[in-house]
Amino acid sequence: MGLVKTLLLYNAPNLSVERVAPSHHSIIREEDSPGVVFAFVRHPLTWYRSYWAWKSKLFFWNPYNPLDRTCANPDFEIFIRNVLTHFPGGYLNNIYPFFLQCCTHAGRFEHLEADLVKILEIAKEPFDARSIHNVPPQLSSSVYSSHIKYPADLALRLMEQEGNICDRFGYKLMDDVLK
Repeated sequence: MGLVKTLLLYNAPNLSVERVAPSHHSIIREEDSPGVVFAFVRHPLTWYRSYWAWKSKLFFWNPYNPLDRTCANPDFEIFIRNVLTHFPGGYLNNIYPFFLQCCTHAGRFEHLEADLVKILEIAKEPFDARSIHNVPPQLSSSVYSSHIKYPADLALRLMEQEGNICDRFGYKLMDDVLK
């Protein structure tokens, strides 16, 4: 089964490729893959905080998305408790590998500029590093999410639950996201 078809079955079996694939990600079939394929990952604590802010403040909860369907709540702490309850193996532990499976490189959102430059150099792509450094952030929900803080016990439980991702990418508990 191809990656796009798998994505459609995962998200919503009645949606077409055209409605799903162009959204927040792109899927590359393995046989069409160029030499360098990359994606960026984000620290679980900032990913969930940003996701909740985006969904609750800027967008909407999608009933076809398993995370939204089971965990949506206007209260951030309840949302996180729902994630801990409904995804005991870690939601990101499940979705990051899906999107990374055909990647040759993974950058970290926390080092977006430097990692992008490194990946473009590895791919031998012509680019101007200054143009990358001069681009202001796009689609940033930090205005809506940076003030949101985790109770320490929830942050620790979430880090443990997302342990595979934390271990793979070296993510540690962050003091600046705690109450």
